[in-house]
Amino acid sequence: MTRRQFLGSVGALGASAAAPRAFAQAAGFPSKPIKILVPFNAGSGADSYSRFFGELMSRSLGQPVVVENRPGASGLIAMQALRAAPPDGHTLIVGTTSPMCVMPVLVKNLAYDRFWAEKSGKAPVNAGGTLAMTGGTSSMEEMIASTERGILVTRFWYIRGVDPRTILFTGLTRDGTFLIENGKVTRPVKNLRYNESPIFMLNNLMAMGRPERVSASESGGPGQAIIVPPLKCRDFNFTSTSDAI
Repeated sequence: MTRRQFLGSVGALGASAAAPRAFAQAAGFPSKPIKILVPFNAGSGADSYSRFFGELMSRSLGQPVVVENRPGASGLIAMQALRAAPPDGHTLIVGTTSPMCVMPVLVKNLAYDRFWAEKSGKAPVNAGGTLAMTGGTSSMEEMIASTERGILVTRFWYIRGVDPRTILFTGLTRDGTFLIENGKVTRPVKNLRYNESPIFMLNNLMAMGRPERVSASESGGPGQAIIVPPLKCRDFNFTSTSDAI
């Protein structure tokens, strides 16, 4: 949290704490404990001053003030909890620029995969970052058979950006890299490091197979859903061998 955000939030809570006399003028308010939602972890600066002002409010209003930490999703989780609360003035939030100004414009909802959607009673919501690419009609067997000498890569991993201007990436092969000679897979080879841009790779495209759903996880988990075809490209830029397993 920046100093400006801290001071802005202190001012917002200070105004809330200074206004209990005005609140008290409303008949029957507060009629139950007041909740302060904090979109940060317990022990954070926002949490500490929320508890400080909460104690002052409790003394003045005669009702407990409960601080509830709802961190995550840049404040969106706390904002959704606020929206779901009854509009009776008994639920407050520590507001910062991100959850109150930025996130409502950039993000409409939280992402839920099918597992957590079922656990939370929510509809599944895609997290974004997926890729779907159309393909061709060539089979893997046909692409291998038409290759005089090449490398068969079954998986790329540890992919990292190098140059955003040319969309250059570096990464490694993994889980099976093989030499193709005279249209046949002849033997495994050591894993390879590459430096390549998808722009240049697609410019050197020779053949495509039918799209398939694959895993895009570096950890071996399910990862994001990626639908891509097998590709045959010329002049792919492998730079060195690697001892990675």
